[in-house]
Amino acid sequence: MNELIESGDPRAKVVGKRRPPRAGSECLKAAAALNLLATQLRRRPFRVKHGVYRFKTHKEADEWMMNLQLRCSDVAHLIEFRDYLGVRIPFASPALLWKTKQTFREKDAWDREFLQKLLIDRGEWPVE
Repeated sequence: MNELIESGDPRAKVVGKRRPPRAGSECLKAAAALNLLATQLRRRPFRVKHGVYRFKTHKEADEWMMNLQLRCSDVAHLIEFRDYLGVRIPFASPALLWKTKQTFREKDAWDREFLQKLLIDRGEWPVE
């Protein structure tokens, strides 16, 4: 490719240029942290039996996966359940929604305002 560019061929076009980051920059630190996390995950694989073969239906497999995720989650106590036609359905509680709305987006600010009023009315404010 470099030969094509250097030859001056009109088919070759360079769009933008990449400069290597400066030593000690934030992106290098973030990349190093991500690389460390990937290395740790490779050493210690997530031990879950794979496949749907153990279940008779996909619905049964989905229920098992949802229960596994809820048991392993640090927010499992913030999940509310409702029964609908004999099916137990998990929902994010207002406290969990509050935690997910801690961003800088304008529409999340509206949601936070609504959720704060709701949590105050329920007596669950402040969220921990």
